[in-house]
Amino acid sequence: MKFLALIILAAISVTAVQPLQGQVTDSTAIAVQAQAPPQSAPPRIYYGGEIGLNLFGDVFRVSIKPLAAYKITDKLSLGAKVGYEYIKDKRFDPDRTYNNYGASVFTRYRFIPQIYGHVEFAEYNYDYASGREWIPFLLVGGGLAQPVGGNAWVFVEVLFDVLQSSKSPYEEWEPWVTVGVGVGF
Repeated sequence: MKFLALIILAAISVTAVQPLQGQVTDSTAIAVQAQAPPQSAPPRIYYGGEIGLNLFGDVFRVSIKPLAAYKITDKLSLGAKVGYEYIKDKRFDPDRTYNNYGASVFTRYRFIPQIYGHVEFAEYNYDYASGREWIPFLLVGGGLAQPVGGNAWVFVEVLFDVLQSSKSPYEEWEPWVTVGVGVGF
C-alpha cells in the first residue's frame, strides 16, 4: 500500500514539474511585456437577487433573496443566497402570519451568454401551525438572462425540486419561477 502511494506521489510530482522544464524565458520579451498597458480583467464577482410580492387575493406575501456569486470560469459560477419571506394569510380566522427564512448554495453553467443551467441546494425554515421545520430542496433547471446595459441584466429561471420532501409547502413538481436582476462588478 505504501509502495502504491509512493508511485502516485512520484507521478504527480513528475507531471507538475514537467511543464516547467521546457520553458525558457527571454529577457527582451519580459521587458516588452512589462511596458505593455495592463488589460482589465472581466468581472468575476456578481450579485443580484429576487424580490417577491403578492398583493392580490387572500394571501399577502413579500420575500427577498439577495445573492452573490463568483465566476470560476467564463461559463461556470458558484454562489450563495439568503432569503426571508413574510406571509399574511387572510383565509383563516384569525389571520395567520408566517416568517420563513433560509439559505442556499448554487452553481450555474452558461451554455451561451443568455442561457444557463442551474443547480441549487437550499434549506428553508418554515413556520407551520405545528412549529418550525427545516425543509431541504434540490432545485434543478435553467434560466434566460438578458443584458439591460452596463454590467446589469434581468433574468427569468424555472427550477424544479427533485428531493420532493413530504414536509414541503409546495405541490409535487410545482415549478419555481423566478424573475430577478443581476449586476456584475
